[in-house]
Amino acid sequence: TPGGPPTITQSTIFGSAPTSGYRAPSSTTGTIVNIPDIQLPASVSVVTNEVLHDRQALRINDVFRDVAGAAKSSDQLRPDSFILRGFEVTSRNYRKNGLLDPTYTPRDFANVDRIEILKGPSSILYGASQPSGTVNLITKKPLIDDFTRWTTQLGSFNFQRHTIDANGKVNDDGNVLFRVNAAYEKSDGFRDFGYNEREFVAPSFSWIIDEDTAITWEGEYLQDRRRFDTGVAAVDGSV
Repeated sequence: TPGGPPTITQSTIFGSAPTSGYRAPSSTTGTIVNIPDIQLPASVSVVTNEVLHDRQALRINDVFRDVAGAAKSSDQLRPDSFILRGFEVTSRNYRKNGLLDPTYTPRDFANVDRIEILKGPSSILYGASQPSGTVNLITKKPLIDDFTRWTTQLGSFNFQRHTIDANGKVNDDGNVLFRVNAAYEKSDGFRDFGYNEREFVAPSFSWIIDEDTAITWEGEYLQDRRRFDTGVAAVDGSV
């Protein structure tokens, strides 16, 4: 509005428009700019935020069931790995906002807005990777609105997960925005002595310089503690 602070949205030439529902008509993975899927000479599967929410997705295993050609991997050392088009997708095939993200720590979806999976040899556009595909996690960005959302999930084996998503303005002019996503998760294993405990914090700030320019800084902290369990059976009560 004239005389008011500029607005910032997720819909730019370098970002896909927010989706409503399970289908995303466009993507940026492999093209950098937003292109409708019908005009893209490649296969890209988009897992929208609503799918992540309705699935209550916690790990990549909860996501690939919605991706054609994907199957669970038995690689215990790489929890985020899975099979896509017959090849294993490993940490070197992951991107975050288009940048290489080769961590071996299981990724947390608390600050993920959508997941785009570029399938097939087209994924070599990003450099060294498997011919199976590339997984691009797109994070949540600061918005102009003020809100705070808190969620709790409870489940079997003493599972509990708490998340918070807080967004607002840093200054009175409204041209500096912040957003903080945080999560705490804890659970026991279905065998004795197994456990998993995670803490995750992802702050982000956006400085809106003018109607066409904004600078965004994002950070992540993730600590994951778990007991490695290969499923070795106990014989006569002893291992």
